[in-house]
Amino acid sequence: MSYTTETPRFSETPREINADHMSVLFLIDSSGSMSGTAISNAVAGINGFRAFLGEDPEVRACVDVCVMQFDDSVRLVQDWVPVMDMQPVSISAGGCTALYDGVNAAIDKIRERSRTYASLGVTERKPYLVILSDGHDNASSYGRAAAVELVANRINGGKLKLFFLGYEDYDRTVAAELTSAGGTKRAVAFEVTGPAAPFKDFFDFVANSTKAASTSAPGANLVVPTIIGTNLSPVKPVDLSGWLND
Repeated sequence: MSYTTETPRFSETPREINADHMSVLFLIDSSGSMSGTAISNAVAGINGFRAFLGEDPEVRACVDVCVMQFDDSVRLVQDWVPVMDMQPVSISAGGCTALYDGVNAAIDKIRERSRTYASLGVTERKPYLVILSDGHDNASSYGRAAAVELVANRINGGKLKLFFLGYEDYDRTVAAELTSAGGTKRAVAFEVTGPAAPFKDFFDFVANSTKAASTSAPGANLVVPTIIGTNLSPVKPVDLSGWLND
Protein backbone atom coordinates (compact mmCIF):
# COMPACT_ATOMS: atom_id res chain seq x y z
CA MET A 1 0.00 0.00 0.00
CA SER A 2 1.48 3.35 -1.00
CA TYR A 3 1.12 6.56 0.97
CA THR A 4 2.94 9.83 1.37
CA THR A 5 4.75 11.22 4.40
CA GLU A 6 3.70 14.55 5.88
CA THR A 7 6.84 15.05 8.00
CA PRO A 8 10.31 13.46 8.08
CA ARG A 9 9.62 11.50 11.27
CA PHE A 10 11.15 8.17 10.45
CA SER A 11 10.49 4.86 12.15
CA GLU A 12 12.61 4.30 15.28
CA THR A 13 13.89 1.01 16.65
CA PRO A 14 11.96 -0.18 19.72
CA ARG A 15 13.48 0.64 23.11
CA GLU A 16 13.99 -1.83 25.98
CA ILE A 17 13.67 -4.88 23.76
CA ASN A 18 13.72 -7.27 26.73
CA ALA A 19 10.28 -5.98 27.77
CA ASP A 20 6.93 -6.70 26.12
CA HIS A 21 5.92 -4.10 23.54
CA MET A 22 2.62 -2.86 22.19
CA SER A 23 1.85 -0.80 19.08
CA VAL A 24 -0.96 1.74 18.71
CA LEU A 25 -1.88 3.25 15.34
CA PHE A 26 -4.20 6.26 15.04
CA LEU A 27 -6.00 6.49 11.69
CA ILE A 28 -7.65 9.92 11.46
CA ASP A 29 -10.18 11.16 8.91
CA SER A 30 -8.84 14.47 7.61
CA SER A 31 -11.42 15.08 4.89
CA GLY A 32 -12.91 18.54 4.39
CA SER A 33 -15.87 17.89 6.69
CA MET A 34 -13.41 17.52 9.58
CA SER A 35 -12.12 21.08 9.14
CA GLY A 36 -12.02 23.40 12.12
CA THR A 37 -12.88 22.20 15.59
CA ALA A 38 -13.14 18.51 14.71
CA ILE A 39 -9.64 18.09 13.32
CA SER A 40 -8.22 20.35 16.05
CA ASN A 41 -9.81 18.20 18.75
CA ALA A 42 -8.64 14.98 17.08
CA VAL A 43 -5.08 16.32 17.10
CA ALA A 44 -5.49 17.42 20.73
CA GLY A 45 -6.63 13.89 21.60
CA ILE A 46 -3.55 12.29 20.04
CA ASN A 47 -1.24 14.80 21.68
CA GLY A 48 -2.97 14.20 25.01
CA PHE A 49 -2.37 10.46 24.57
CA ARG A 50 1.30 11.24 23.89
CA ALA A 51 1.62 13.45 26.96
CA PHE A 52 -0.12 11.00 29.30
CA LEU A 53 1.74 7.83 28.33
CA GLY A 54 5.00 9.51 27.39
CA GLU A 55 5.51 10.52 31.01
CA ASP A 56 4.56 7.15 32.49
CA PRO A 57 7.69 5.18 33.45
CA GLU A 58 5.85 1.85 33.09
CA VAL A 59 4.96 2.28 29.43
CA ARG A 60 6.80 5.19 27.84
CA ALA A 61 9.52 3.01 26.29
CA CYS A 62 7.31 -0.01 25.55
CA VAL A 63 4.33 1.51 23.70
CA ASP A 64 5.08 2.43 20.09
CA VAL A 65 2.82 4.86 18.24
CA CYS A 66 2.11 5.64 14.59
CA VAL A 67 -0.27 8.30 13.22
CA MET A 68 -1.84 8.27 9.75
CA GLN A 69 -4.46 10.47 8.12
CA PHE A 70 -6.76 9.88 5.17
CA ASP A 71 -8.62 12.23 2.85
CA ASP A 72 -8.18 11.95 -0.93
CA SER A 73 -5.14 9.81 -0.16
CA VAL A 74 -3.41 8.29 2.86
CA ARG A 75 -0.52 10.09 4.52
CA LEU A 76 1.91 9.07 7.21
CA VAL A 77 2.01 11.80 9.87
CA GLN A 78 4.18 10.10 12.51
CA ASP A 79 6.05 6.88 11.78
CA TRP A 80 6.58 4.28 14.51
CA VAL A 81 8.24 5.77 17.55
CA PRO A 82 8.25 5.01 21.30
CA VAL A 83 5.58 7.20 22.87
CA MET A 84 8.26 8.86 25.03
CA ASP A 85 9.96 10.18 21.87
CA MET A 86 6.80 11.15 20.01
CA GLN A 87 6.62 14.79 18.93
CA PRO A 88 3.35 16.77 18.90
CA VAL A 89 1.45 16.05 15.68
CA SER A 90 -0.31 18.48 13.37
CA ILE A 91 -2.97 17.47 10.82
CA SER A 92 -4.80 19.68 8.32
CA ALA A 93 -8.19 18.81 6.80
CA GLY A 94 -9.47 18.97 3.24
CA GLY A 95 -10.65 16.79 0.38
CA CYS A 96 -12.59 13.54 0.17
CA THR A 97 -12.65 10.33 2.26
CA ALA A 98 -10.45 7.32 1.44
CA LEU A 99 -11.33 5.26 4.53
CA TYR A 100 -10.78 1.81 2.98
CA ASP A 101 -7.37 2.84 1.64
CA GLY A 102 -6.59 4.11 5.15
CA VAL A 103 -7.54 0.80 6.75
CA ASN A 104 -5.39 -1.10 4.26
CA ALA A 105 -2.38 1.16 4.86
CA ALA A 106 -2.86 1.05 8.63
CA ILE A 107 -2.91 -2.76 8.74
CA ASP A 108 0.22 -2.78 6.57
CA LYS A 109 1.99 -0.45 9.05
CA ILE A 110 0.94 -2.60 12.02
CA ARG A 111 2.29 -5.69 10.28
CA GLU A 112 5.50 -3.79 9.66
CA ARG A 113 5.95 -3.11 13.37
CA SER A 114 5.13 -6.73 14.20
CA ARG A 115 7.88 -7.86 11.84
CA THR A 116 10.31 -5.49 13.57
CA TYR A 117 9.41 -6.94 16.96
CA ALA A 118 9.83 -10.48 15.65
CA SER A 119 13.24 -9.69 14.15
CA LEU A 120 14.44 -8.38 17.53
CA GLY A 121 12.91 -11.20 19.54
CA VAL A 122 10.50 -8.79 21.26
CA THR A 123 7.31 -10.19 22.79
CA GLU A 124 4.36 -8.30 21.29
CA ARG A 125 1.09 -7.44 23.03
CA LYS A 126 -2.01 -7.20 20.81
CA PRO A 127 -1.83 -4.02 18.68
CA TYR A 128 -4.52 -1.33 18.75
CA LEU A 129 -5.95 0.30 15.62
CA VAL A 130 -7.85 3.49 16.51
CA ILE A 131 -10.07 4.93 13.74
CA LEU A 132 -11.87 8.28 13.84
CA SER A 133 -14.16 9.15 10.91
CA ASP A 134 -17.04 11.49 10.20
CA GLY A 135 -18.00 10.50 6.68
CA HIS A 136 -18.59 7.96 3.92
CA ASP A 137 -15.82 6.62 1.71
CA ASN A 138 -15.78 8.28 -1.70
CA ALA A 139 -12.13 8.15 -2.75
CA SER A 140 -10.63 4.70 -2.12
CA SER A 141 -9.16 2.37 -4.69
CA TYR A 142 -9.22 -0.44 -2.13
CA GLY A 143 -12.62 -2.12 -1.78
CA ARG A 144 -14.94 -2.08 1.20
CA ALA A 145 -15.32 -5.88 1.36
CA ALA A 146 -11.55 -6.30 1.20
CA ALA A 147 -11.07 -3.82 4.05
CA VAL A 148 -13.60 -5.64 6.22
CA GLU A 149 -12.01 -9.01 5.44
CA LEU A 150 -8.56 -7.65 6.25
CA VAL A 151 -9.73 -6.44 9.66
CA ALA A 152 -11.58 -9.70 10.33
CA ASN A 153 -8.52 -11.79 9.58
CA ARG A 154 -6.39 -9.73 11.94
CA ILE A 155 -8.96 -9.76 14.75
CA ASN A 156 -9.72 -13.47 14.40
CA GLY A 157 -5.99 -14.19 14.39
CA GLY A 158 -5.60 -12.41 17.72
CA LYS A 159 -3.45 -9.75 16.08
CA LEU A 160 -5.62 -6.64 16.41
CA LYS A 161 -7.95 -4.73 18.72
CA LEU A 162 -10.09 -2.16 16.91
CA PHE A 163 -11.51 1.06 18.34
CA PHE A 164 -13.85 3.07 16.11
CA LEU A 165 -15.15 6.56 16.92
CA GLY A 166 -17.85 7.85 14.59
CA TYR A 167 -18.50 11.57 14.50
CA GLU A 168 -21.61 13.31 13.12
CA ASP A 169 -22.68 11.75 9.77
CA TYR A 170 -20.25 8.83 9.82
CA ASP A 171 -20.94 5.66 7.83
CA ARG A 172 -22.69 3.44 10.36
CA THR A 173 -22.93 0.52 7.97
CA VAL A 174 -19.17 0.39 7.41
CA ALA A 175 -18.49 1.00 11.10
CA ALA A 176 -20.78 -1.93 11.91
CA GLU A 177 -19.04 -4.20 9.44
CA LEU A 178 -15.57 -3.28 10.65
CA THR A 179 -16.34 -3.59 14.35
CA SER A 180 -18.26 -6.85 13.99
CA ALA A 181 -15.86 -8.36 11.47
CA GLY A 182 -14.04 -10.48 14.02
CA GLY A 183 -16.84 -10.79 16.54
CA THR A 184 -18.55 -7.92 18.32
CA LYS A 185 -16.76 -8.59 21.61
CA ARG A 186 -13.37 -8.06 19.99
CA ALA A 187 -13.91 -4.50 18.77
CA VAL A 188 -15.52 -1.44 20.28
CA ALA A 189 -17.45 1.39 18.67
CA PHE A 190 -18.41 4.79 19.99
CA GLU A 191 -20.07 7.86 18.55
CA VAL A 192 -20.28 11.54 19.40
CA THR A 193 -22.12 14.48 17.86
CA GLY A 194 -22.21 18.22 18.29
CA PRO A 195 -20.31 21.26 17.01
CA ALA A 196 -17.80 21.09 19.87
CA ALA A 197 -16.46 17.72 18.61
CA PRO A 198 -15.86 16.51 22.19
CA PHE A 199 -13.43 13.64 21.60
CA LYS A 200 -11.46 13.90 24.87
CA ASP A 201 -13.26 11.12 26.76
CA PHE A 202 -12.63 8.73 23.87
CA PHE A 203 -8.90 9.46 23.68
CA ASP A 204 -8.63 9.23 27.48
CA PHE A 205 -10.27 5.79 27.31
CA VAL A 206 -7.83 4.66 24.60
CA ALA A 207 -4.87 5.93 26.64
CA ASN A 208 -6.00 4.18 29.82
CA SER A 209 -6.81 1.01 27.87
CA THR A 210 -3.33 1.06 26.33
CA LYS A 211 -1.72 1.40 29.75
CA ALA A 212 -3.80 -1.47 31.14
CA ALA A 213 -3.18 -3.75 28.16
CA SER A 214 0.56 -3.08 28.02
CA THR A 215 1.24 -3.58 31.74
CA SER A 216 -1.20 -6.31 32.77
CA ALA A 217 -0.35 -9.96 33.21
CA PRO A 218 -0.98 -11.98 30.03
CA GLY A 219 -4.60 -13.13 29.91
CA ALA A 220 -5.70 -10.83 32.73
CA ASN A 221 -9.21 -9.40 32.69
CA LEU A 222 -8.78 -5.67 32.04
CA VAL A 223 -10.95 -3.10 33.78
CA VAL A 224 -10.62 0.50 32.59
CA PRO A 225 -12.54 3.18 34.50
CA THR A 226 -14.35 5.59 32.18
CA ILE A 227 -17.28 7.99 32.18
CA ILE A 228 -18.18 6.98 28.61
CA GLY A 229 -21.73 5.68 28.50
CA THR A 230 -22.88 7.82 31.43
CA ASN A 231 -24.64 11.17 31.45
CA LEU A 232 -21.28 12.75 32.27
CA SER A 233 -19.89 12.08 28.79
CA PRO A 234 -21.02 13.04 25.27
CA VAL A 235 -19.32 9.91 23.92
CA LYS A 236 -21.63 6.90 23.74
CA PRO A 237 -20.90 3.22 23.12
CA VAL A 238 -22.80 1.92 20.12
CA ASP A 239 -24.06 -1.57 19.34
CA LEU A 240 -23.51 -1.14 15.62
CA SER A 241 -24.01 -4.81 14.92
CA GLY A 242 -27.44 -4.59 16.51
CA TRP A 243 -28.13 -1.35 14.65
CA LEU A 244 -27.20 -2.98 11.33
CA ASN A 245 -29.58 -5.89 11.92
CA ASP A 246 -32.58 -3.98 13.30
